Amino acid sequence: SYTSPDKDCNIRTKRLNKELSYFTIPYTITIQEKMILLKFNYIDTVVTITFYNNYPFVSPSMSINDISYIKLLEDISKQNNLRFDTKNCLCCNSYLCPNRWKPGYKLEYIMNELEMNINLIKDFLHRNEND
Repeated sequence: SYTSPDKDCNIRTKRLNKELSYFTIPYTITIQEKMILLKFNYIDTVVTITFYNNYPFVSPSMSINDISYIKLLEDISKQNNLRFDTKNCLCCNSYLCPNRWKPGYKLEYIMNELEMNINLIKDFLHRNEND
């Protein structure tokens, strides 16, 4: 649990405290001027979720081993010829897609999505690590 010195981010603070109370993975929180970083290890990867000051009204962003999660989904979709197929495009169907994000989406949804995609991402990173 954390508190923020910025009174304007009460919604974000309350929301994150509530969602993190259910988070079972060890994590670290870094509070910066315009964002909060949630960092944790997940199945041999380092995951960082960035919550901006206007969260939950704007989607957080996520990185896997310092690579944008959305970019990874785009690249995997391109590689599998899914990029322009909005029904199957991984990026288009991500909770973190800015065009799809809704304030009612929760950290739990992001974690469920990550769980579904992590092996696909790890395989992609492994295949492309020498490029």
